[in-house]
Amino acid sequence: TTYIIDVNENFTKTMVSYVKRSLQHAEADGADYFLINLNTYANYDRFDKEISDLLLATDLHTVCYVDGKALDGAALLTLSCDTIIMSPGADFGSGYMYETEALSDNENLYWQQVYRDVLAEKGRKVNRTPATLSPDDYPGDQIPDMSRLSISASTALKMGLADYEATSLPVVLEDYGLANGVIIQEDKNFWERGVDIMASPVVSTILLLVGLIALLVELVILEHSFLPVFVGI
Repeated sequence: TTYIIDVNENFTKTMVSYVKRSLQHAEADGADYFLINLNTYANYDRFDKEISDLLLATDLHTVCYVDGKALDGAALLTLSCDTIIMSPGADFGSGYMYETEALSDNENLYWQQVYRDVLAEKGRKVNRTPATLSPDDYPGDQIPDMSRLSISASTALKMGLADYEATSLPVVLEDYGLANGVIIQEDKNFWERGVDIMASPVVSTILLLVGLIALLVELVILEHSFLPVFVGI
């Protein structure tokens, strides 16, 4: 049995809930593999670390297929899996603004140590982590714009940060001999989706505007009505 989850958005509390619940279902079902179909980035915060810790703690064989990008905190999720597979055009690493003034020296040191601990936990013997990449880590003709500290799938393979390439998720399943087995796609539940919708910038802005309009109506038109105040609150 293979459980598959799709991670294609920034990490939030609901993403932590989604990953945790899916892992619990897979563990209870005695699944053989827990596969993450990944294409996202994530700012460095506690949610990245929480998801990484969940993956490190499970006894399931975890597989991450990077189908596009795994940048910033998403690179940490990737490295927390037992097997890392990348699409040929995948973009992997610390992404934008990692070793810049966006993070203090202490924060840089913290995340670099987190990477090293994860790599050691998974037995990946590499000399450099995505947090400490330099032009010296790249083939001479593939030195990228160092304002974006990320690497290609081929470079990740050479550095030992990935295991092999696959052109698509069906190819991954075929390579593992799982295509004809039991495959369970775990999706976010109603509450997780609802929280995501409410927390989205567009919806939160609309709700704020509705609240302000209701308060304005109370102040200007309906001085003795409590309904607009209630709506505004």
